[in-house]
Amino acid sequence: MSAPLVSIIVPAYNNAATIGAALDAMLAQTYRPLEVIVVDDMSDDDTVAVAERYRAAHPDVIRYVRMPYDDPYRYNEKGVNINAGWSARNFGVEQARGELITFQDADDGACANRIEVQYKLMQKYHSHHVVVDWQKFDDALNGKVWPLSLRGANPMSDEAISSVGQNKIIPTREILRLACKTRPRRFFRAWDAYPCAGSNPLVRREVFEKVRFRPLWERARPSKKGRGADRDFNFWVAETFKDSIAAKIPLVLWRVDSQNPEYQ
Repeated sequence: MSAPLVSIIVPAYNNAATIGAALDAMLAQTYRPLEVIVVDDMSDDDTVAVAERYRAAHPDVIRYVRMPYDDPYRYNEKGVNINAGWSARNFGVEQARGELITFQDADDGACANRIEVQYKLMQKYHSHHVVVDWQKFDDALNGKVWPLSLRGANPMSDEAISSVGQNKIIPTREILRLACKTRPRRFFRAWDAYPCAGSNPLVRREVFEKVRFRPLWERARPSKKGRGADRDFNFWVAETFKDSIAAKIPLVLWRVDSQNPEYQ
């Protein structure tokens, strides 16, 4: 039986300086088959030029689409971008052809086996929704295989946290416990984040029949800065399907603020 197509949605907003590394990481993925959909969220820098170069070089894998509308509420009164890619992610899902869907931020990277590991965990645990963990972005790791073995990853019980080498699988019960702790509150300071790297979930297509990315004013769990589109989405999926898995395996390469041109 052939593996299902995975659609990788790459929302991009003025990411000309970093999107090349993100696309390199997706092209290097050990999982196949896949398609990469760059969703240009009304960029006004050279993002389109970079994306088009990659599309022209890999027309069988990469597609480029531009959002048909801008978000009039992209920035709050303090000038903070609170869109967090929510509308571009939803639009990308509409364009996707895959049975499975994942996301890749245009300012981050990934190890080459990120999607393969997520898929194997999804199959092993019969999950609708799998996230893995992150580490600081490093060019030397981007698009390279992170060594690990999934042998022995069978849980002792539904409540167990099982080992994958030195890594841990966070089971659904613990995720739902966090969800209960993060009900809407007046103050954000004590809110727990979704475990691991919530920006890069692998989900089954049918998830989007019940759950989507929401604008800020609809989010049940915005982050401290008022963004939190992925946090809100992941907790909503976990509560809805009750079979989510979070694996503490550092396959997502996250650019900390000092590495990200947006914050310099």
